[in-house]
Amino acid sequence: MITTGVVVAGGFIFFIFLLLCFWELYITTTLGDLEADAISAKDLCDQINPFLLPEYVIHAVITLFLLFIRKWIFALFNICLVAFNFRQLYKKKHLFDCMELRRNDVLNQQKKMHYLKLGFFVVCFIWSLISFIVDLVNRIIN
Repeated sequence: MITTGVVVAGGFIFFIFLLLCFWELYITTTLGDLEADAISAKDLCDQINPFLLPEYVIHAVITLFLLFIRKWIFALFNICLVAFNFRQLYKKKHLFDCMELRRNDVLNQQKKMHYLKLGFFVVCFIWSLISFIVDLVNRIIN
């Protein structure tokens, strides 16, 4: 039986994944601006670096919520990215370095990584939307 708490948590998770999608879209757009020389590497680092650690924490908390409401497959899917994020933190590679971004191979690597994360968050957003709707319908029927 689906409880009201599960439906509310599903709506919260849906909203947070929407915000994470917009955040990754902003990062990929800013990296594209850097490649086109519309923004300096230092400005990019100043705009994005303060928010990378909160992004990792928010995603880890959402994954814990998924475990709490017993969405096991969805949580396992998210644990992979959480583990990658913690590996980045452990190796101290989670922040953008303005000197390293000037190298084209580092910029391309960062763009690929953030495009993949954007795709991951879009899939999670769609998955959470469908899950939220199914839980809401099940709650209304029961």
